[in-house]
Amino acid sequence: MLGTSVIDALFHPPVMLARRFATLDQFSNGRVIAGLGQGWMPQEFETANVPMKRRGAGLDEVIDAMRACWGPDPVELPGPVLSHRTP
Repeated sequence: MLGTSVIDALFHPPVMLARRFATLDQFSNGRVIAGLGQGWMPQEFETANVPMKRRGAGLDEVIDAMRACWGPDPVELPGPVLSHRTP
């Protein structure tokens, strides 16, 4: 049995996070729903070395990247390269 949880997506590289959810989805026979949040506690952002200004648009970028990873190959993302850990 699997429980529910929300993961702070901004603290993880999107490609790795997409792969983890895809693997879990395979193990659960397609029953995974990705619960993604963006975090709120300044100390967590500081510890993860992610600027708080990444909230909002940064979460949108992560979701776009994850969806692209779950789509057909080759994976292409329009727009700027994700700046996961840059200010």
